[in-house]
Amino acid sequence: DKPNRAQARGLELDWKSASPEQLCGLLSDPRPMVRHRAGLLLRQHDGRAVGPLGSTLEHAEDIQTKQHAIWALAGCNDPSSLEPLQQALESDQSEVVMTAARVLGLRGEESCPSRLCELLSRGEPPVRRAAADALARCGQPEAVPALLGALESEPDRFLEHALLHAISRLASQPQLLSALADPNPAVQRSALLLLDQPPHQSITNDAVIARLGATEEKLRQAAIDILMQHPEWGNHAGALLQ
Repeated sequence: DKPNRAQARGLELDWKSASPEQLCGLLSDPRPMVRHRAGLLLRQHDGRAVGPLGSTLEHAEDIQTKQHAIWALAGCNDPSSLEPLQQALESDQSEVVMTAARVLGLRGEESCPSRLCELLSRGEPPVRRAAADALARCGQPEAVPALLGALESEPDRFLEHALLHAISRLASQPQLLSALADPNPAVQRSALLLLDQPPHQSITNDAVIARLGATEEKLRQAAIDILMQHPEWGNHAGALLQ
């Protein structure tokens, strides 16, 4: 009925005169529509909301409330909103770290990649995946060594995909060619695959054929798969195999 709908939307609240502090208090309201509206209004307060939102991130006990505060900060254009988002990366709660990483990536914050690179080698796989996704959006070529290094720990398929996506976005051709000489088979395989794809498409038949006899199965299979996509290399490969 109408009274219940009005209550669910928080229509009894004085939204027009609510201060940023009061709106932050509503981020923990049990009503989803109230939390959502409070977050939208906090973004409109912009710089005036940064302090209360930072305090909420620091003192709130509920993880979901902290996540709502992070998303509200995401929509604040004031430069001061960056500091509490960076501090959220230091949280010992993985959900908070993941949300902050995604927000920083979406905002394209180029001042954060060093901390995101650190997360690639620490924490749970979902945290590392969130860091890789963020680096794909805000990282620089300097992050490529850390992304390649993260492949050495035998990541699951989801994390591996996120790492490869970030590497494909950030790595230069010289960086990928250098990775071909890495002693780790997973790093070699990633370089092999990415050099065979746009925008590089510069893999040579020698680089592929040299790995047909690799002892590591995934690297060997990657070389076979690439070879099958290049029939123009058939004579060279056939002579070598014979």
